[in-house]
Amino acid sequence: VLQRLSGEDVEAPYLLADLAADAVGLLDALDIGEAHVLGFSMGGMIAQSIAIGYPERVRTLTSVMSTTGDTDVGHPDPSVLGPLTSPMPTEPALAIDRKMQISELIGSPGLFDPVRARRRAELEVQRSLNPSGTTRQMLAIMSSPSRSEALRSLTMPSLVVHGDADPLVALSGGLRTHECLSSSQLMVIEGMGHDMPEPHWDRFVGAVGALVK
Repeated sequence: VLQRLSGEDVEAPYLLADLAADAVGLLDALDIGEAHVLGFSMGGMIAQSIAIGYPERVRTLTSVMSTTGDTDVGHPDPSVLGPLTSPMPTEPALAIDRKMQISELIGSPGLFDPVRARRRAELEVQRSLNPSGTTRQMLAIMSSPSRSEALRSLTMPSLVVHGDADPLVALSGGLRTHECLSSSQLMVIEGMGHDMPEPHWDRFVGAVGALVK
């Protein structure tokens, strides 16, 4: 990752397009022809990649707290980079503490729920504690090309959701996504960071439900 940041050529093990192909492969295995595709953060990048590579499979696209891959938008606040890029502990209890620290750091100001954050961190660690996988995912994001021009060709109904207090993916990333998706609606949630706290659930679910309907 550091080599990539310094401008060196690095061969990534996989790109966002490969992860999109994995998702479509799952649709194939489940015999699902079309789907309403929604993704958060990196998942939003993958959702965009699915819509670009397989538009006939996507009924609606919802991109949440994400960006287009353009290098001039969506930058993280420097204050969050230290904890995000420092090595994740391999001891489960310490990893849970670190994940909680990150959740509070990038989350919505004043809306951090430590009980919910700990439960989520515990489930994540129980499912998989694989710090090298996180690094590969970062490299996949950094090595994938911009999706802006390809997004401009999409016509399926779309929704772009972003918080105006997001320190990890700046609001400019969501605004660029909306700009490129000519058929998209934009919902900017005041005071929301890089999370989806409970006070915003009803508004978010209502918007997605309306899009799907």
